[in-house]
Parts: sequence; structure tokens; C-alpha cells
Amino acid sequence: MNPISFLSLASKTAKAYESFCRPVCKKHRINQTCLDVILFLANNPEYKTASDIVEYRGIKANLVSVNVDKLVHDRYLKWRKNRIRFYRERNNIW
Repeated sequence: MNPISFLSLASKTAKAYESFCRPVCKKHRINQTCLDVILFLANNPEYKTASDIVEYRGIKANLVSVNVDKLVHDRYLKWRKNRIRFYRERNNIW
């Protein structure tokens, strides 16, 4: 696969992911970054800090900070001893 084909495939994959997530974001009134944070924490329970999200998911630190605060405020996440916990009781996202 040449580089142009690879980049085209990556772009199409990203657009498909965003279009799949759009109804979920709309239903729960959250943005794509919030959903990415929730999905990362739900699928990777061994990672529990904002630094983990920045390092492994590749989201910029300021975006993680703002969106984690929003998710905590909206009760999608909880803070526990400097760790973020996905609040499963409230959030059956899918």
C-alpha cells in the first residue's frame, strides 16, 4: 500500500468512526472528545488518570482536562483519590 492510499484509508476510517459516534454524542449531549474519554476509560480499566488518557489516547492535555471536568460535572465520571472512575451505574452509553 502506498502512502497516499494509506492516508486516504485512515481519513475514511476516522470519518466513519465520527459518523458512528455522532448519534451517541447527540443522544447524551456530549462532544466527541468526551465520548473518546469515556470509551477509553471503559475499555481500559487499568488506566485511570488524565495523564493516561493523554499518553495512550493521544488527546491534548488541555482537552482532556476540560472534558473530564465536564464529564465529572455531568456525572459521567467520578474523581477518586486522584484517579478518574467511569461511573457505570449512570452510563449505559450503548
